[in-house]
Amino acid sequence: MKTFDLRELLPESLDGFCHYYGSLTTPPCYESVNWFIFYETIEISRRQLNAFRHSVYPNIGSEPIRYFSEHFRPPQPLNGRKIYCRNKDW
Repeated sequence: MKTFDLRELLPESLDGFCHYYGSLTTPPCYESVNWFIFYETIEISRRQLNAFRHSVYPNIGSEPIRYFSEHFRPPQPLNGRKIYCRNKDW
């Protein structure tokens, strides 16, 4: 995969966001993800989304190559997780 600056995928302002500890939304659903939801959103085209999906492989070990797809699970209960929010204006 060609490298790129991850900062290019983030919104211009990183001041306002919510954060929580969660899990992957695709198998094996490990609970080892730090989710960040920014108030300022960015838009990408369907073409850009498809290019991303075919550039990153969610494979584990020696699994056959598979691409990201729209497979995801529905929202899960918080199970005691805390959601932290930050905004420079608060």
